[in-house]
Amino acid sequence: LLCLSATLSIAQTPFFQQYHPLKKNQAVQVNTFLQDRKGYVWLGTDKGLFRFDGVDFKHYTTQENLPDDNVTALAEDSVGRIWIGHSTGLISILDHETISAFETREGSAVEPVSDIMFDQFGTMWFSTKNDGLYYFVKDRLHRVDEEEGLPDLFIYDLYEDPSGNVWAGTDAGIAVCSLVD
Repeated sequence: LLCLSATLSIAQTPFFQQYHPLKKNQAVQVNTFLQDRKGYVWLGTDKGLFRFDGVDFKHYTTQENLPDDNVTALAEDSVGRIWIGHSTGLISILDHETISAFETREGSAVEPVSDIMFDQFGTMWFSTKNDGLYYFVKDRLHRVDEEEGLPDLFIYDLYEDPSGNVWAGTDAGIAVCSLVD
């Protein structure tokens, strides 16, 4: 009976596997991660973007057209493109191994992008640390700040509820946003 209980207790021991995206075990700070619909795991780090297939890492940096190697947010849209937020406030798009800049007439954020999400209607939302909340609809970028009732410009996380409301976690509490008409 003692041997059996010892064997069963070993079965409950957690197993951890370590992976090192860079060679020579160089330190990498992981800021965000995402698993896409194909099963790849994407890591947004202070040393670029990594795609992990379960065995190998593919590394994307400014040499592959990222505007900044400090990746702070990731999202996947309905057609499988990976949207990449950066510490500079810029956003880029990875589509079929090609990275391009997300550019709008209105410009872009000026502070780090903290989260990116697509709501049930396909509207892209992104939050920033100290530059408010943005949404992109009908080829136009809109900014939400204190004038619209946002309690704070430091936003860390976005979530969409089943009713289509976007919840934004800020330093001053939660803001619930919705688009009307």
